[in-house]
Amino acid sequence: PASKDSMLLCLNATPRLQRILAVAALLHHNLLHKSQVSFGGFQYAKPGTNEESAIDYAASHPELTYLSSDIRALASFSPLAVDGFAEKGNDLITKIDPRAYERTYFSLVTESDFSDGAIDRITEKTAKGFCMGHPTLVVGNPKSIAHMTKLGFQDWDGVIDRAHEAIPDPAQRFAATFREVLRQVECIQADPVAWLCRTREVSTWNIRHTFRGGMLARYTALYDVLIVDRFR
Repeated sequence: PASKDSMLLCLNATPRLQRILAVAALLHHNLLHKSQVSFGGFQYAKPGTNEESAIDYAASHPELTYLSSDIRALASFSPLAVDGFAEKGNDLITKIDPRAYERTYFSLVTESDFSDGAIDRITEKTAKGFCMGHPTLVVGNPKSIAHMTKLGFQDWDGVIDRAHEAIPDPAQRFAATFREVLRQVECIQADPVAWLCRTREVSTWNIRHTFRGGMLARYTALYDVLIVDRFR
């Protein structure tokens, strides 16, 4: 673990509700300064997402009320950056800084959606973690990880508990996801070498799956072929 100088990676270029909650939770649990976290600040937030709306959301859900003061504190933060990319928003889709993954033990991916299951998708944000062989937890839609296993990736079974993935309510799912984040942090702090040994086989397999074209082949078979067939 000599290269690991930070606990986790959490990229939040465009602030959305779930990203504000995630960064606030990292702040609350004293993990923000121990991790590689980007956060553009509320000035870059999507329409309808601001400090007050995030506080209102947290205050209206008992599992998240503890985050209200941390959200307020975030408003005074200068933008947090992980990499040196000048691009913003969707221009970052194809950008990856391998050093951010090398320096951290796992990823907390904050996806573009945060639904009760009405939306069923992931984006490149989750795919990047798996492609880089980085154990990944997702704040997004229910059953997000199933999209990656459909693409042929292996999950870190026996290391990451995915029970939270099945919870439909977004607030409850967020709370359960963060409990798992804290459990992973505790395991790593107790014995980082043992944790890396437990995750290494799947991480290596996923990197090889990516570079051998396995993901692309599965994606083409699952999605591209069906789309082409529709136009025939």
